[in-house]
Amino acid sequence: MDGEAASKASFDLPGRQQAMLDAVVATGKPVVVVLLNGRPVDLKDLRAAAILEMMYHGSAGSAATASLIFGDGFQAGSSCSPGLGGPRNHRCTTPT
Repeated sequence: MDGEAASKASFDLPGRQQAMLDAVVATGKPVVVVLLNGRPVDLKDLRAAAILEMMYHGSAGSAATASLIFGDGFQAGSSCSPGLGGPRNHRCTTPT
């Protein structure tokens, strides 16, 4: 899911992805959600054990993701997007 050449009126997950996540979390097993996307998404109702935001991570991203999930790596740095409570009047988050 990216923001290239497309406007969106909401930050909700596309299609049936939210229903799938709800079903997986409802199993009661610990769930780690790994997001590979190009724009912020609204996960306010998600009750996962962890959320790992990788954005579009490049050629070494798969190894980095696995390293973080299995505890071999350490996530450092800052978020590339602010926490959002909903649509804002901001050039990076306002649909064009």
